[in-house]
Amino acid sequence: MFGRLIRWAIRDRAKPDHFSLRLQVVSMLSTFAAIRGWPVLFNNETATVMRRQFDTFVTADAREIDRPETVLAVVYLKDVTCYEEVKEIQSDKALRGDALNHLADQITEALLIQVAKGG
Repeated sequence: MFGRLIRWAIRDRAKPDHFSLRLQVVSMLSTFAAIRGWPVLFNNETATVMRRQFDTFVTADAREIDRPETVLAVVYLKDVTCYEEVKEIQSDKALRGDALNHLADQITEALLIQVAKGG
């Protein structure tokens, strides 16, 4: 329990580094695709959202986010430069992992840029 409290306190003060945030984003994208399906992941309204305290999640419709005042950054997948390429590649299971990693990397960069501009 004490370890959780320390991690919580550190998370409140520390900004995420690129590597850890990228791991979180790729995990969320793959989980979202596994639960909701690849077509929903590549819907035009799907976005990655970062809230205060750097909690991130993927949503099928960013307009329906609860408590929008807590949002630090929103990146629509369709706005990422590699989106179309990843959308085409996702049908090939052998290439899907690398494409998802590349997408997560670009989303992470965009999130961190938005956070830096806002903070």
